[in-house]
Amino acid sequence: MVGFGLFTSQYLQLVYGLRPWSAGLWTLPAAGATMVGATLATVLVRSVRPAYVISAALLLASAGFGVIAQVEADSELPLVITGATMMAAGVGVVPTLAADLIIAAAPPERAGSASGLSETCAEFGGALGIAVLGSIGAAVYRRSMDDDMPSGIPETASEVAHETLGGAVQVAAQLPADVAGLLLTASREAFTEGMQLASCTAAGVMFVAAGPAALMLRHLRIDTPSAGDPHAPAPGSRSRSRSQDHDAKLSTR
Repeated sequence: MVGFGLFTSQYLQLVYGLRPWSAGLWTLPAAGATMVGATLATVLVRSVRPAYVISAALLLASAGFGVIAQVEADSELPLVITGATMMAAGVGVVPTLAADLIIAAAPPERAGSASGLSETCAEFGGALGIAVLGSIGAAVYRRSMDDDMPSGIPETASEVAHETLGGAVQVAAQLPADVAGLLLTASREAFTEGMQLASCTAAGVMFVAAGPAALMLRHLRIDTPSAGDPHAPAPGSRSRSRSQDHDAKLSTR
């Protein structure tokens, strides 16, 4: 989700032509879907095993990426917004439940370490998503521009336009209208092709991950203390901690 945010923001502004403020407003449905998905997940796990909720969420995210993979340079705005919203709703469920499962699986005295490890993995995953998906998009963009770069563009300007869509838009603003139009069309189509392949890659990763998530996590539950029982153990804690067992052994000697 972090890696793909680069594509959606650039598509809304540089391909569809929205101003930054308008583009930001159009990302609100995805942000809202993330919150709604996370909230519903905490309710569903009361009656459904977390593994199955996570697996279903990954499949929903995969479907969202599949919708985005259908987006063309001249597609209507609702298509990309729908795909991004589905993707965000699915992905938003996973870190919420994963964090609870990680804390629940750790001994109480290691809860802080487990939480830190979970956060580190989340940050690493975001960086990996940016690196992998961004590299795919950039490679497709440059390969497409190698074939479709309009003639009549100065060499220096052509090199800038060849690197990124943002560079192509800046170069087009300094060119004659006819050449600028050709450059914008070619660069926007190249960027969209890169976004499509990145979407297919992400959809495949989400789809494949759904199976192992359901199988490997199916034995885990997120236990909650009974309401009104002040002495009930916290979620994921054991009935007796290691320190309590140690004290009990000392008292019997």
